[in-house]
Amino acid sequence: MKTTTSKFLLKGIAVIAVCLITACNQKKETITNGIVEKKTKAVNPPFSKADVAFESFTINPILSTTITAARGTKIIITGNSLVDSSGKPITETCELKYREFMSPSEIMASGIPMTFNDKSAAISQPFISAGMFELKAKVASGKEVSIDNNNPIKVELASNNNDNGFSNFYLNDKTGEWVYSGEDLKTTNTDKINLNKQIKKLKEATAFMGKDYFVLNSYGLLDVYLNNEYEKIIPYYQNKNKPLPKRMLKYGITSKNISCYNSVMINRNELPAEMVIWENINHIKFPNWTENKYGDLKLVSDNIYELTISDGKEKPTLFKTRIKAIMSIKSMFNYEPEYWTKNYNEAIKEIKKQEETLAKMNDVFRTLMVNAFGIYNCDKFYQNTEMFVVNASFIIPASKSGFKPEKIFYVSKRDKVLINYFFGNSIKLTLCDDNSASLYTVLEGDVLAEVSAADLIKYNKQNSANSSISLQFKPLGKINSVEEIKKQIGI
Repeated sequence: MKTTTSKFLLKGIAVIAVCLITACNQKKETITNGIVEKKTKAVNPPFSKADVAFESFTINPILSTTITAARGTKIIITGNSLVDSSGKPITETCELKYREFMSPSEIMASGIPMTFNDKSAAISQPFISAGMFELKAKVASGKEVSIDNNNPIKVELASNNNDNGFSNFYLNDKTGEWVYSGEDLKTTNTDKINLNKQIKKLKEATAFMGKDYFVLNSYGLLDVYLNNEYEKIIPYYQNKNKPLPKRMLKYGITSKNISCYNSVMINRNELPAEMVIWENINHIKFPNWTENKYGDLKLVSDNIYELTISDGKEKPTLFKTRIKAIMSIKSMFNYEPEYWTKNYNEAIKEIKKQEETLAKMNDVFRTLMVNAFGIYNCDKFYQNTEMFVVNASFIIPASKSGFKPEKIFYVSKRDKVLINYFFGNSIKLTLCDDNSASLYTVLEGDVLAEVSAADLIKYNKQNSANSSISLQFKPLGKINSVEEIKKQIGI
């Protein structure tokens, strides 16, 4: 692994330089990116009850051990890797505690900062994560447990972000700053590939006679049906009137022609909403104006979601209905359309069984070498040419105790990113022309409050850059778990 900090910083500076040019030459604002410097302890969860739980493992530190965590991550410890403060091997039974942060909801609950700072190079840049974890250790005697510098712990982090360009970081718990710890090493999960091949071998399938099934837009169908082959897909993007493949139309799935950046859970598998077959359970006709608009999903109950479509105007017209997630588009195409009618129930049962297994499996493993206990992250800089900076002030509900929020969170469903800021009467806030992005804060009593995407998109790059805006947070509800955060923010 490459471990030269200077090399990473040079690469990071070059990336930021590109961002500076493309983001309307907002040099000062883009370098700082609106992030307020950290002035409190490194990790400060914003909710009193909602936090990510640890898994606990008991090991004999003299022996080499491989631990597999709940989501598939492997923690590989060689014998005598754990030492005391004098560098001698720990011999008594040791308890390892481990937890992962894989989504913006989990990152928000954790209170972990998501900004890379280098004061010497004037860099302060938000991260987008491919996976983050915390590892701790203790023994009954109370001895300090450390890791031998020559014998590090190897963590093969299970990740469902298949992108390249990530690097590894360690959080200095004294300064609250991220320290570069090496380049990313990514390997494919071959078990998941093999299971996908098995699913494809299933022959029975059905066409959905009498079922009010649809997709949010036809591009998801095309991407899967044409195996993501660019040269076959691109003609449909270039010519909106090009007829869809006749074989694909035999499945009888219609398209509502709307965009949606939410992810949803189906058969314990998290998928983009646009890659799911939906049922119009209320059989309500979608108004014509909803075509080519954006939709937002909120979970109502198991597999049932409320879909809200806005016309995007200052005083928006809203269309709401409830829809049900049936299966992934990929699972539908595993079966031939002629057989769906005969074997619908059997095929659905088999799909559920296979997808539940698939949901437990990650796409890739990302290797990190752990030389000290604490928090590690596999990150890259969040880059978006749509970025612009505004001076923002905030209106929050009145509090008798004079309570003020500690942090503000910018969350984009489209980019699956969370940027955190420290609350102030006025801060430099980085925004994008992003219909899926909202702002959140935590009020007194663990109440989550929001500046909605509909309110935030009013301030676009053309009319708001370098200006001052006032944003009002509206309470959503009290938060008692990470799942409640996920339900509210959508990712």
